[in-house]
Amino acid sequence: MKFSEKLMNLRKSKGMSQEDLAIKLNVTRQTVSKWESDQTTPDMNKLIELSKLFEISLDELTNNIETSNSEKAYKESSVEKNNKKIAIRIFIVGLIISIILCGIGLIKQNNAKKTNEQFYNDAYALSLENYNAAMERVETINIELKNLNSQKDTLETEKNSLTMGSSNWFSETSRLANEIYDLDVKIMNLESEKNQLVNADYTVYYNPVKPITYLIFYYIGAGIFVTLALISLIYYLVTRKKIL
Repeated sequence: MKFSEKLMNLRKSKGMSQEDLAIKLNVTRQTVSKWESDQTTPDMNKLIELSKLFEISLDELTNNIETSNSEKAYKESSVEKNNKKIAIRIFIVGLIISIILCGIGLIKQNNAKKTNEQFYNDAYALSLENYNAAMERVETINIELKNLNSQKDTLETEKNSLTMGSSNWFSETSRLANEIYDLDVKIMNLESEKNQLVNADYTVYYNPVKPITYLIFYYIGAGIFVTLALISLIYYLVTRKKIL
């Protein structure tokens, strides 16, 4: 604000006319009018009288208020820069947190996948091992069954060759019948074991760790990142609007 404008405002704030001010300063009204129209400026003595009359310092009266305006603009610029720094820091913190959480989610997901693969490989190896062992046992059972059936046929032939009415016919028949019965029991047990081995389910079953459960870290990270980014942006815009 120029001195002329400042003088006019101070005069009007006191409810004085140009004539009133001229009388108090012992000058003409035209002189006051020239001061306020920025045609001339008062000398130092009149400036001192004006400062006393309006109860303000000489510096405040004579200094161009544009200087204070620039200082104010500088302060406002500093505040705006500070707000920018705060917004950027919030943004960086959100970015770091989101990167950390996303990293944790990625690591855990990869570990879960590796665990699943290892679990599957172990389960498959165990299943294959059990199947091979079962098939070996089936081959052994087939050999044993063949031998037992051969023994049974021999006993059946021997039993049928006994002559009824001989002195030892009854005792030999009973012995051979008992041996044949024992062989039948063994054959039946082996057949049952063979059926169980052949019909067993060797499919790989396992309950894997679900890697998708760790995707929540991605959502948390992204959510924090977006939230803090929006907060920093809104904070900057609101404070900037206040400054303007």
